[in-house]
Amino acid sequence: MLDAVRLGPADDATAVTAEQLRAVVGRLILAGHWCDRDPAILIVTDAGYDITRLAFVLDDLPVELLGRLRSDRVLRLPKPPRRPGAGGRPRKHGPEFALNKPATWPEPAQVTITVTPRDHAAGRRTGAPPGHGSPHRTSEVQAQLQSPC
Repeated sequence: MLDAVRLGPADDATAVTAEQLRAVVGRLILAGHWCDRDPAILIVTDAGYDITRLAFVLDDLPVELLGRLRSDRVLRLPKPPRRPGAGGRPRKHGPEFALNKPATWPEPAQVTITVTPRDHAAGRRTGAPPGHGSPHRTSEVQAQLQSPC
């Protein structure tokens, strides 16, 4: 549905992408593949796209954007509350949160465990990213509760 566009040195990749996505969504609506009672159109992108800016530019369209983060991306946690009587300039940012360094991840806000249809306990931690196959993996089958025999 999208044509490859060769970007020139002065072209803005996000503006070109937004223009293409706007055209695709318009064609979907014109063809009757989306109407007001339908859920938003899900647009999935790779790590090279500026999802925050695309979401702002495409705010008037019925779309939801989902973009992959690079595994070496570093984010910032919320700044801690300022202690009473602390001197100096207040902090602007909280501690680093590096996706590829589990030691920088915050403690999970919630841990849930549920029984799957095959009688396994599956757990999920929220508030920390999945470990992508590392020993710190956060979503996994934890134990078999009953023998299938």
